[in-house]
Amino acid sequence: MITGELSFIAYDTVCRVQASADDEVSVEKALQEIRQSALEVESTLSMYDKNSELSRMNCSYVVDVPYPISSLLLASLPYNLTIAKMTEGAFDPTIGPLVRLWDFLNDEPKVPDYSTIEQVLKRVGYQHIHLDQKRKTITFSQSNMILDPGASGKGFALGLALDLLRKNKISHGVIDYGGNLYVHGGKIQTGAPLITAIRDPQETNSILGTVPLVDKAIATSSWYEHYFTIEGKVYHHILDPRTGYPHNLELQSVSIISSAPLFTDLVSTAFFLVGFEKGESLIRLLKRTYEVDLEYVAVLSDGTLKVSSGAGFKPFKQDTGTMN
Repeated sequence: MITGELSFIAYDTVCRVQASADDEVSVEKALQEIRQSALEVESTLSMYDKNSELSRMNCSYVVDVPYPISSLLLASLPYNLTIAKMTEGAFDPTIGPLVRLWDFLNDEPKVPDYSTIEQVLKRVGYQHIHLDQKRKTITFSQSNMILDPGASGKGFALGLALDLLRKNKISHGVIDYGGNLYVHGGKIQTGAPLITAIRDPQETNSILGTVPLVDKAIATSSWYEHYFTIEGKVYHHILDPRTGYPHNLELQSVSIISSAPLFTDLVSTAFFLVGFEKGESLIRLLKRTYEVDLEYVAVLSDGTLKVSSGAGFKPFKQDTGTMN
């Protein structure tokens, strides 16, 4: 069995891919094709690259005039809009103007004033987006909108990478795009489940527990990824597109496990935004609609742990320092 691995920078993070197969050519071909695919997704969907297709579209579309887009950009959008509808706008891929306004990546982020937020909110709303799959066009009915793939881009890229593993007959593979993880065929060489840790959102550098992954992806949404504090108040990066402000912490973190990488990325954010009860309802609806497997590990605002029956979650035993 031949094993290879590759690391590269994309989506402002380190991406790592491992692959194992019977011949070296298949392994090397898969690794290079995955890297090329990841960079193509980034060059298409990046909101921060002014030369990306998405950025050019955001800057140049005309209201109510169909705008031609590539098959890749088109393929990335439908599930975003579907989940926006299912959550009644709690999740919204047009949140780009708010993301830019808050600018959590700034060295000295600030809280925008109320009047500015109110003005920017007029440019947010999934209902202003219309796709034509046959003609490969997108139409905006509102000016100055900005599509932001931040909640789905890595999951979308991960799904394409998985297709390439399968196409190249890779028996075992691990793809990690900055914490969006997929394990194909189990651990490299052995095929055993890869035991993956979930961070405790209440304790820095602490483990909440683990889940075993074989032919599964996992993604986590939480407040701690990007935030700043002013006068003791924490402002985190998961913005509520209905209010323009960071979402109230009904949940501290949500991890979604599924065989479909796009859903882990998308649903973790959507679940975080709608809260636990509506998050469970969203998962049931998605299961019925798409016949997709979806499991969760959620931490409520008071620290209560909620885990779906099929997640395979094992809590970390703090008293012994071992996994139970």
